[in-house]
Amino acid sequence: MKSLRSSVKKISEVIKKDVDILDSYGNIVCSSNASREGNFIESAEFKNSMLIDPKYNFYMMIEGGSDKEISLASMIVQDKIYEGTADNYQQFLINILKGSYMPIGSDEKIDGLKDKYFIAYCIKLLTSEHFDNAYSLIRNSFYGDSKKWVLPFEDKIVIVKEADFEFDEVKSDARMIKDMINTELYTDASIGVGNIYKGFMNIKKSYDEAVEAVRLGDMFSLPGKIYVINEMLIERLVSFMPFAKAEEMADGILKGNSEDIFDDEMLRTIEVFYKNNLNISDSSRILYIHRNTLLYRLEKIQKATGLDIRKFQDAVTLKISLLLKSRRQI
Repeated sequence: MKSLRSSVKKISEVIKKDVDILDSYGNIVCSSNASREGNFIESAEFKNSMLIDPKYNFYMMIEGGSDKEISLASMIVQDKIYEGTADNYQQFLINILKGSYMPIGSDEKIDGLKDKYFIAYCIKLLTSEHFDNAYSLIRNSFYGDSKKWVLPFEDKIVIVKEADFEFDEVKSDARMIKDMINTELYTDASIGVGNIYKGFMNIKKSYDEAVEAVRLGDMFSLPGKIYVINEMLIERLVSFMPFAKAEEMADGILKGNSEDIFDDEMLRTIEVFYKNNLNISDSSRILYIHRNTLLYRLEKIQKATGLDIRKFQDAVTLKISLLLKSRRQI
């Protein structure tokens, strides 16, 4: 709050008018005139204020100030508001993630989180040198969104989101973040997504699942680098198998030399075929190949392994076998 108060005073010195920052109830939480802090602004006067931070419901009021003066001043103090008020929320969430939550005074906003639903994203960058820039980029992209909090935690960037059970939106957010990192910073990232839980005390559970999703994605070299934990049941089960036993089982199913046919093109074919629910027509269209070409590739797999992955059980068997073979000991 000190840096915010300093900025407000500097603005006041330039325009020669008192500058106040108010909460949504009309209380002055920061002012260029310290004696005004804590005062209550009547609703009639409050109407002349301007919303400058929708996430924390802060308003700016300049006594006798024009809209232009308020607009310019708000641009100056927005970052200071974020720094000053986000610290409380950020430390609160960090304590949750550490499993060492301690109440930080009485905060109506935090108390109001008890009955809401939350989901956590975990963003792990390919290299640490881009961490600060990626954090700023993601934080700024969600600035003003009252349902998302962005914070650095350990070697990862974490997003905690108030959830509405729309997993399509969750995946869309993850794709947007990944594309932004790719195009703006010219680097890559893996993004894990946990499950949705009620109550802020379960944010850690969702975060731990998001971290686990990234770990599994790296372990099995899964494509896409966006990993949703509730879509990774098979990977989670396979990961519990002892490494040596996994190798033995994979060799038994893939029959030695049969693994030679699984080049990048064949693995891409299998991935698309699975994503399209074993549908020949849809898969061939997405792969831009003739239907007969796809059938030829599937028959090639059948000759090498004895598995006809047009059948659900054989498709699951091959998926598990390839996971066992691709699993890395990390």
